[in-house]
Amino acid sequence: MTEVVRYPTSVCDRFLERNGQPMISASDFLTLLEEKDLVPPEVIAELRKKVDEAAGGPKPLTAPMVARFLVDKGYLSRLLAQRLLDKASQESTEEERKRPEPLPLSSSDSRVDISGIQSAEEEDVEEAPIEIVDEDEELGFADEPPEAEPVESSPASPSAPTPSAQPTMQAPSTPTPPSPTAPVAGGGGAPMQPGVPGYPQAAPPGSPMGMPTPGAVPPSMPGMGFPGGFDAGMDALQGPAPPAKKRRNVWESPLLLWGAGGVLLLLFAAIALVWILNRQGGDELLAAADDDYRSASYTQAIHKYDMFLERFPNHPEAGAARVRRGLAQLRQAVEGAPPDEALDLAQEVLPQIDDEDVFRAEAEGELTALLPKLSEKLAQRAYQKRDPDLVDAAEESLALLERYVPKEKRPQTRLADIQALLDGARREITKEDKRVEAIAEIKELLESGKSDEAYDVRRRLLKQYPSLASDKELQTVIAQVTEAEGKRVTFSEEAVGEPVRRDVENRLNQAALAAVVQQGEAAVPEGSRLFVAVSGSLFALDATDGSLKWTHRVGAKVAVNAVPLLPVPLGHKPGDDVLAVDWNAEAIERVSSADGSVRWYKVIGEPLDALPVVNGNEILVATRSGRIVVLDAETGESRGVWRLPQELTLGPVVDSRRRRWYQAAVHSNLFVIDPEAKACRQVVYLGHEMGTVRVPPLFVDPYLLVFEETGEKTRLRVFNVENPDDENVPVVEVQQLTIDGVIRSPAIVFGSRVLAVTTGGDLLIYELRGGEPEEPVTFLASGKRQELGRQDGPGLHYATYADGAVYLADSQLTKYEFQASARRLLPKWIAVERTTALGPPVVIGNTVFYSARET
Repeated sequence: MTEVVRYPTSVCDRFLERNGQPMISASDFLTLLEEKDLVPPEVIAELRKKVDEAAGGPKPLTAPMVARFLVDKGYLSRLLAQRLLDKASQESTEEERKRPEPLPLSSSDSRVDISGIQSAEEEDVEEAPIEIVDEDEELGFADEPPEAEPVESSPASPSAPTPSAQPTMQAPSTPTPPSPTAPVAGGGGAPMQPGVPGYPQAAPPGSPMGMPTPGAVPPSMPGMGFPGGFDAGMDALQGPAPPAKKRRNVWESPLLLWGAGGVLLLLFAAIALVWILNRQGGDELLAAADDDYRSASYTQAIHKYDMFLERFPNHPEAGAARVRRGLAQLRQAVEGAPPDEALDLAQEVLPQIDDEDVFRAEAEGELTALLPKLSEKLAQRAYQKRDPDLVDAAEESLALLERYVPKEKRPQTRLADIQALLDGARREITKEDKRVEAIAEIKELLESGKSDEAYDVRRRLLKQYPSLASDKELQTVIAQVTEAEGKRVTFSEEAVGEPVRRDVENRLNQAALAAVVQQGEAAVPEGSRLFVAVSGSLFALDATDGSLKWTHRVGAKVAVNAVPLLPVPLGHKPGDDVLAVDWNAEAIERVSSADGSVRWYKVIGEPLDALPVVNGNEILVATRSGRIVVLDAETGESRGVWRLPQELTLGPVVDSRRRRWYQAAVHSNLFVIDPEAKACRQVVYLGHEMGTVRVPPLFVDPYLLVFEETGEKTRLRVFNVENPDDENVPVVEVQQLTIDGVIRSPAIVFGSRVLAVTTGGDLLIYELRGGEPEEPVTFLASGKRQELGRQDGPGLHYATYADGAVYLADSQLTKYEFQASARRLLPKWIAVERTTALGPPVVIGNTVFYSARET
């Protein structure tokens, strides 16, 4: 297949633009050929198809490209093609212009500089290397032929006629047959092959100039007149390839010549520099190296020191040069390389130069500055990365400092800071090791189902390293333990003993009531009772005059978790029965407030640390072993038992609106129980330590408040029980506040406000705002205890709110007036001093009841 020249579209555009004529489109050019019937219709149709296919691609076909193809294949002469292009272009302009020089169509050209085209009569077109492409592939006509080596055509015979710019007319009587290898008249197209069907023949006498011989394409041949189809016919028309002009040597590029010249110039300059340096004496070269060293050009200095030592190894200053070269290498590494690499270099270089006579004089000052800096960098990096290898490296750097820097010149303060960094790095490394060990151990215990032991591992770790409480990985693994704890919560309808009747002797024991103070009479509803627990006995007093009605033995406990073990009313009306706990017998009993008789008596059978909780017609009893026993309030019969995987010292908090219970465990967790579904809905990981939640959580819909002791302070944690983001996780913590002081007595709720009192007697009032979901609790007011008297027993403080006043009972009874605008609680009066409160004051109507022991 013949290789022909492909002129890019931009080349054709530049040619036509130089002649000032617009370029005709390939489609219009084919239409012109069709109108003049110059090319067989089959060829026109196939070319039009190829033009349409290439129109949307990156290489559209232009009219000159189509003309070249037809000339190369012998359908048009070069001159005719040019005339057709000129005529089509002239028709689109307003006035006649001079016809441009014919488009160079010779397939033997390698590359043509279009910008310099002139007419053929003036000068030849200078040839230049151009891209050779397969025209058949460009137009899409060629099949995929097997690769073959191109065969160069032999040069034309000397006797062959030389093609000219214009075709020559021949007389009919003396036709001169063209050479077999001569090109078509006009200098372009396929070579003529006399007698070969399908190839263009010499123009007969009288034919139009440049027109091929009519009948060159026998119509009898299939495939548009060619045997084997259109593509095969195109190959036949093309004939043997004319010899392609030799490519111009790529080394003749001016840019390459300039680049080579520049390289040679640089090479000559380098040779000149080496020659000049070699001409320098040792002193000059050493002085140049020293200048570079002093100007911090360490790379240049090292290079010149190397040259000096290589050329003048016996120079008197060779030892000093070796020391300075080593110091330059060390300074370059300390200031630019990673500190561990700088240490390796120092350990390599210093032993090589420390035996030089001038070492101390030359290096001592430099090393006094460099080695502390290196040690500091290593210590800082060791602390940041918690890397024991870097700690060892810093120690090695300090050893170099001790070896090469005299003690009196060492920066002691800086060295102390470095040592502190290393000590901190060691602590952090140890902490990290402990953390990794603890997490691995917790995972093993989790797989074994030993959740309590897993919590113990975390507790021991945080006791040693409190900052790890916020470690994400530790929180994640503990959350997995907590989730496993929720799956261990179960409910069963097993019975817990049988309720029995108990006849007790309710004796009036005036001796035991010696601490009761009575002052006048009170206007209270008939049948109102006051209850006081003293020395394991329960006393019932008439609220009208304070007279003793009955006593009942309940055991020796006075308070659990700082909560007074008073009876729990079953209702809010005067005369309602109460629930009492027989701590010694581990039993719950319902007692008549009127006469102290026992309605029913239920033995739980295990230690109790919490008061029972009334939930409508049910009674919830939390046990130390982690059970919640559900009793019928009327009969005392068992309705079922919940089993939790942790100990309980507080009773559950009841959310009657959502039918949930919130049960705080003795450590770590808060269980959210759904009694209707008989399942644990959620386990909230509080992370509190054993015994740090001593008072029951406080429920102020929709928030749950947990008071957690943290040393001498209390952390107030606020949970929203209606998580708007995830209904499967209903309880979410939204706020934390820090209270100065410890909360040991139960907080109370009045309206949307919470009253709490610290062990120091400070009163605090907080308000809950529903419109602040992220910070719903805000401080409202506070009050200070006015006088500190002598206290016996637990020394607790109990507060009560009624009718805009706060009553504080401890070693005295104090009334405070609440002034919201001033954000203060102002004391109004103090009474009953030098006593010890036995419980919170009770306000009925306008009467305040205060029970205390005299001291």
